[in-house]
Amino acid sequence: ALAASPDGRTLAIGQLNGDVALIDVRTGTVEKMDSHHAGPVTSVLFTPDGNTVITSGIDGTIKVWDVPTVRLRATFLGSGGLAVSPDGSVLYSSGPGSGIVVWDLTGTRALSYSTVIGAGYPQFAVGGGGLVAYLLPGGPHAPATKIGLWDTNTGATSTIAAVPRQTCYVSLSPDATRLLESCDGSYGGKGETPRNVAIWNLGSSERIGNILRSSGGASWGGAFSPDGSRLATLSDDLFPIDVPGGATTSTVTVRDATTMRIVARHRLSGSAAVENSVMFSPDGRLIAAATTRNADVRVWDVATGLLVGSPEVAKDIPVKSMAFSPDGGTLALALATGVVRLVSTSTWTDAAPPISAAADSIAYTPDGTYLAIADAGDVSLWDVASGRHIGSEYAGSPDNQYGTIRSLPDGRIVLMIENEPTFVYRADLASWRVQACSIVGEVTPAEWQEMAPDEPYRPTCTA
Repeated sequence: ALAASPDGRTLAIGQLNGDVALIDVRTGTVEKMDSHHAGPVTSVLFTPDGNTVITSGIDGTIKVWDVPTVRLRATFLGSGGLAVSPDGSVLYSSGPGSGIVVWDLTGTRALSYSTVIGAGYPQFAVGGGGLVAYLLPGGPHAPATKIGLWDTNTGATSTIAAVPRQTCYVSLSPDATRLLESCDGSYGGKGETPRNVAIWNLGSSERIGNILRSSGGASWGGAFSPDGSRLATLSDDLFPIDVPGGATTSTVTVRDATTMRIVARHRLSGSAAVENSVMFSPDGRLIAAATTRNADVRVWDVATGLLVGSPEVAKDIPVKSMAFSPDGGTLALALATGVVRLVSTSTWTDAAPPISAAADSIAYTPDGTYLAIADAGDVSLWDVASGRHIGSEYAGSPDNQYGTIRSLPDGRIVLMIENEPTFVYRADLASWRVQACSIVGEVTPAEWQEMAPDEPYRPTCTA
């Protein structure tokens, strides 16, 4: 499949092996897109401004590519012929039978869309007002040198410096004015406890004070308390990090977020390498930590420092991700066995039926009704009370890559994958209904009779 750009300077070619490439007709230079179809490409076209290429393939997907960056921007489920509206905002594709499917290319009306913000790693953090902090790629096999800041409401992005020569995790204060970096300390000498914890003032883009030493070795996670007065990091009790066998114990270090004075330390077994490995409950009452290898999950009372929970449902089972419910009454644990356990923070037993789903990362919706699960680059929604799967999966990474998810304050869910577009999903069912009604309008009695003849008619878009 072949298409020429509106200015005639670029050819887009879709190949039998699924690759998509751009050819400069003046120089003959070939640039290959950063992803591909899983099979032959059947259609190719440019948008009117020449900045976007759209392809379809026999793999049943439509892919939207950014021409200036030669990167994948979005993937839709669909196939067949393609056409774009004159203003470039709407894509038309062949649908089932003789139908035509209409796609929103702007993302403003879509239930899901993707955007290129340059994220180089899957780990990211969400702060107040929908600010997202993430790590930009530092080069092949190199740590990030900058931290990206993305306003999910306006789309604006900016950057600040990162701790040099270290692989880090980022956390944002609830008011999005400070950023915590907890790092692996890879620059330190053998046997030396590294300086690998840093705080940044996002107003001035400057580091607050010196880079601090962790309790032991690599620090794989961090979090601010809900009121922003404390911060916690989880570190391996071992350095350097390449010792055979790795760490067998880890330490949670709790600091005063203003003075950086250590106010508590908590120990647990295992290696601190879990996504969302340490967190405060939304009410600030509890702090939870989880580890892998000699796995352990422990929860402490913030005020007293006492251990209050060690859920038996996760005993000796590696935890891949965890999340508190918005009311703090439940701790969700994504276990390596392919089950998500929903544990009461009062009894430390199951608060709801287990969810049978493999999970790389999990997040509650802001109202606590649903749990979003990311696995192999796709996102699914589950009803917490019943453990029932809701709707169809949101497609994410075309190559089934690992990704992490977080909820935004307005109910949207963000999925971030290494060196891929960042995906944004609307997770509340009300928005699904509003979107469907904005496209197809009210279902008439005749249409209802055709689709659901055994059910009494009821309006779907009006009360």
